[in-house]
Amino acid sequence: MRKLGYDFKPGSDKEINVDRQIAYLKEKGAQEVAQGEARPGDIVWVPGRHIGIVESGQGTTAKVISNSSSKASFSWQSDINFDKHYGQNTKILRLA
Repeated sequence: MRKLGYDFKPGSDKEINVDRQIAYLKEKGAQEVAQGEARPGDIVWVPGRHIGIVESGQGTTAKVISNSSSKASFSWQSDINFDKHYGQNTKILRLA
């Protein structure tokens, strides 16, 4: 992300919650795309709840890597649709 000009500094307000991170990325030019357009490098998030990065695949079959304290692991892999886990509208954000 730093190579693309997104500068998250350790301990900054941007790292405190998901919505602040997404707002910052949008300020820097990131755009929402449809789930069917997801590709590696895109951000997957559920507003106010969870965030991850598309690791492989594309569209609705993409695999996402994210952190999870509830699974007692630093990272885990899932499909692109977080709705079944969080009960909200999963969104995809593409970095500019």
